[in-house]
Amino acid sequence: MNITWFKFTPANWIMGRIQRVPEITQARFMRLCCIYWNKKCELNYDDAVLEIDEEHLKCLIRFKIIKNESGFIKIEFLDEQITGIREISQKASENAAKRWNKQEKEPKSKEPTKTVEEIDFKGLLEFINKSFNRSFKTINNTVKNKFKARLKEGYTKPDIINCINNLVQVQYHKENGYQYCTPEFISRADTLEKYSSKVNKVESQTSMKW
Repeated sequence: MNITWFKFTPANWIMGRIQRVPEITQARFMRLCCIYWNKKCELNYDDAVLEIDEEHLKCLIRFKIIKNESGFIKIEFLDEQITGIREISQKASENAAKRWNKQEKEPKSKEPTKTVEEIDFKGLLEFINKSFNRSFKTINNTVKNKFKARLKEGYTKPDIINCINNLVQVQYHKENGYQYCTPEFISRADTLEKYSSKVNKVESQTSMKW
């Protein structure tokens, strides 16, 4: 805790006991207050003597402006302020600790589940048959799950479309009547990785109905 200022009331100064002492002692008292506050209101008698001289210190004690308790100087109006500040600081620390403990106890919110695209497998099957001039009747559940797995891995429907469009252009598959271009073959991660990067934009834009 580092408090760089303290409250000072001119009315109390003008009307207080401090007016009973010489002006030089009043000035020394103001210096003593600053030193006392800077030391967090903990100043022994000997150190106070070094700061303002014993003559002025005894004068302040005699007029009950300050006190000497067990070898330590006491300035009541500053002691009251430092006590209040410490209480506020302690309360703030306790409240902060309570908030921290509450946050630690509360279950952490789960990260929002990423939305995965859904595939219209009927539309996909029609697109595959049209692209390769095939007549597949259905896409079985095992292959459907493979396509879903690819989407969860980060592949997208446009990636699948690009893959199909690019397979159509591969000379090897053309020569073999696209017999290897099955739904299962397209659902493989290595197939998508290899053939989805080259994009036939015209085909892609007209084929995303599914």
